[in-house]
Amino acid sequence: MSAHAGCELLSRLLHPGGPRTTLAELQSLDPDDWGDLLDQAEHHQITPLLHRALQEPERRAVVPAAVMGQLEISYFNTAAGSARIVSQLQAVLEASRAAGVPVLVLKGAHLAEVVYGDVTLRPMGDIDLLVKEADLSRAAQVLLGLGYGPQDTPGAKKDYSAHRHLPPFTRKGAVPIEVHGTIDESGRFRIDAEGLWQRAKTARIAGVEARVLGPEDLLLHLCLHTGFQHNFRVPLRQIYDIAATVRHYEQELDWQAFVRMAEASGLSRVCYYALAAAESLLGVAAPAEALTALAAGCDEATVTVIREYVLLSQSHRAPEGVKDMMQARGTRGRIRSLLRSIFPPPARLREIYALAPGSRAVYAYYPVRLWDLLVRRGGFLAQLASRGSEARVALDLEAKSLLIRRRLEEKPLRRGEARGR
Repeated sequence: MSAHAGCELLSRLLHPGGPRTTLAELQSLDPDDWGDLLDQAEHHQITPLLHRALQEPERRAVVPAAVMGQLEISYFNTAAGSARIVSQLQAVLEASRAAGVPVLVLKGAHLAEVVYGDVTLRPMGDIDLLVKEADLSRAAQVLLGLGYGPQDTPGAKKDYSAHRHLPPFTRKGAVPIEVHGTIDESGRFRIDAEGLWQRAKTARIAGVEARVLGPEDLLLHLCLHTGFQHNFRVPLRQIYDIAATVRHYEQELDWQAFVRMAEASGLSRVCYYALAAAESLLGVAAPAEALTALAAGCDEATVTVIREYVLLSQSHRAPEGVKDMMQARGTRGRIRSLLRSIFPPPARLREIYALAPGSRAVYAYYPVRLWDLLVRRGGFLAQLASRGSEARVALDLEAKSLLIRRRLEEKPLRRGEARGR
C-alpha cells in the first residue's frame, strides 16, 4: 500500500461523522498493507484514534488478531504515558495557583480532556501553558521550584530572548513544559491578548479547576498553529484537533465572533485554509457563511495542495540543505544556499561536530563534512534520476510547501476583492 493510499484510508476511518469505509476495503488489506497502515498511523500520531475506529464490531471482526494486538499494546502504552503527563500537569497547575500565577492550559491538555474526553486518544509530547507576559519570570520560578530547568539544546538556533515565551523547561522523566506569553510567536498577527483572558473558560484539567481558551479563541489558536506556525507540515492529528473542536463546540461556537476575530487579527486566510483542510480530509465543515466570510483571496486549488501535503509530508522529507536551496530566490541564491550547506561557517561546523568554541581544528572538518554529505545524501540525489521515487515525491512536497507559504503570506484582500493575476 502506498503512503498516499494508507493516509486516505486513515482519513476515511477517522471521519467523525460516521463510517466512510466499507468492510470490503478492510478485508482486502494483506499483512503488508496492515503494516503500512499502522506505520502511517504512527507518522500521523493517530494510533489511539485508529484503535477506537476499529472497535466497531463488524470492523473488529475483519482486523487480523496480530494487528489488533499491536494497536492494543500501543493504546495501553499511550494511556500510561498520558497518566504520567496528567499527574505532571496537576502538580504544575497546583503550584502555579499557590504562587498566584494565573495560567491558561493550551492545546493538547485542553483538547485531550475537554474536546476528546479521553486523554489517551490525544497523545501529548509536551505541556503548553499561557501566562501573561508580565508573569513569565514568576512562572519560571514556579517551575524551578518543582525541579525543572531550562532545556539546554546544543546547536539550537532559536533565541528565546527575542520571543515572548520561556525556553522549554525539562526534568528527568517528564515531558517538556512550554510557557508562552502569547499564542503568536511570530508577532505577525494582531492577537487580542487581553481578550483571550477575558473570554477564558473554566474546565477541569488534570483533576484541577483550570482556565482554558474560549471556543472561538481555541479554534483560532489551532488554525494559527497548524496553518501559519507549521505551514501545514503537520500530522493528521492536528487537522483532527480542528475537526474535533468544531464538532464538540458546534452548539456553542459563535461563528460570527470567530470571523470578526480572524479578520481583526489578520488570520482570515489562515483560518479559511485550516477549516477547509479539515472539511476536505475529515468531512467536518464549518458553516458555509463563515467560510465564505473568511475566503477572500483564497482558492480551492490551494486547499487541494494542502490536503495532499498533509497526507504525505510526515513520511517524505527532503534533506535540510535541499529544502533551503529550493526556498532561495533565483539561480545565484540557490547556488549560495547549496555552498552554505556544504561549507557552513566555522561556528556552525563547530556546533555540528561538537567542537570547543573557537577551536581551530574546525578547518580540518570541512573534508569530513563533504564526505558525510555524500554518504547521507548520495542516495537521495541518486533517487532523483528515478521518476516516482521517494526523493522526487519529497521535492514535490517542498514545492507544495513553498506554494502554501506564499498563499498564506499574500497581502490579505478586502472581502469581495478578487486576487490579481
